[in-house]
Amino acid sequence: MRSHHIGIFQCPICHTTSNAEFSHDSLANTEGYQSPLWLGLISQLSRLLLCRPSRLNINTEVSDVALQAGCAACTGFRALQKKRQIAQPWLVVITQFQAGVTILYIILTRRTIPLPKEADLAIRDCTSVLAILADRWQNAEHYRDCFEVLARAIPRSERVGALEAEARRELRGLMGKVVEAGVHRHVETMLWEMAGREGDVGVEMEMEI
Repeated sequence: MRSHHIGIFQCPICHTTSNAEFSHDSLANTEGYQSPLWLGLISQLSRLLLCRPSRLNINTEVSDVALQAGCAACTGFRALQKKRQIAQPWLVVITQFQAGVTILYIILTRRTIPLPKEADLAIRDCTSVLAILADRWQNAEHYRDCFEVLARAIPRSERVGALEAEARRELRGLMGKVVEAGVHRHVETMLWEMAGREGDVGVEMEMEI
């Protein structure tokens, strides 16, 4: 129950880290980390860190905010990438992977099929980003392959909250290298839950601020 109660208090905090709050500190018509695009991306990543979806809060505002932030983070960085405003590849890969996995976890657990348009676009953008950065950071291949398995399998899943057996086996085979390369603990929990055996209750984690 601890994760559920923390989630309730997290949402007001998430609303204070919207793009509007950050726009006051941005420099219009500039590039770099003080531009509106970059500060907007940072605000969405902050919301992702605060609002962490789980089976306990999947149908609450916590997961609603996480889904919105994940979509905005993926499409936001793709816009930066097109402008050739690129940060350190490893940092981009890890944060984009977190955003993409969050989207897919919520969709799978809620069984939101067909995909909402904004989620579909975000997943496509995340897939593109990870594929491009796989040429710039060797470990990015692990994140790319893992995400592609989820992005391909989840829309085809026939059971609520569960991947098909083949997809679960494939995901488990890739997760070790992703975890070794580095991933947020909550992202690892979501991955293990999605890779769990059919019918498993899944691993519930305590969420910490």
